[in-house]
Amino acid sequence: MSIAAVSDIIIRAEQDLTFRREISRSPDTALHGYDLTVAEREALIAGDETKLQQLGVAPDLSRMAAEFNSEESHLPWETSS
Repeated sequence: MSIAAVSDIIIRAEQDLTFRREISRSPDTALHGYDLTVAEREALIAGDETKLQQLGVAPDLSRMAAEFNSEESHLPWETSS
């Protein structure tokens, strides 16, 4: 497993809106080069908080990943398109 890589991806997505959008729009491109298992990759793309925690991701990071996929995750300066 590569929980460190998953954590790095979540933290990067939290700090980098462009990367976060790329995960949503083109996950193959965004996640290329990261050493992820199939389960980790699927959980990240789905924003599956429960699965991420089962894989060993910290609860706060799992929650962040889940919020990326919710409509409420828009940053204040971001507009819906």
